[in-house]
Amino acid sequence: MKRTTISLPEQLKYHAEQHAKEKGMSLAEFLIESLHKNLKSEIKRDSLFADEHYFDGHSEHDVAENHDDYLYQ
Repeated sequence: MKRTTISLPEQLKYHAEQHAKEKGMSLAEFLIESLHKNLKSEIKRDSLFADEHYFDGHSEHDVAENHDDYLYQ
């Protein structure tokens, strides 16, 4: 874990401390939980990887390196 210093508006810090106290956690725990929730809600799955199907047939071992040669033969 990395230590990070942030500046918060006084009212925001007060409200965050109150919420943390109500939940029985430290301010740091509350902020970490809040960041996780916020970031998780914003993560969008790349449509390229959303499909469960994939190619499992034979492919040449150098496709990544020489893809232009394979695509434009």
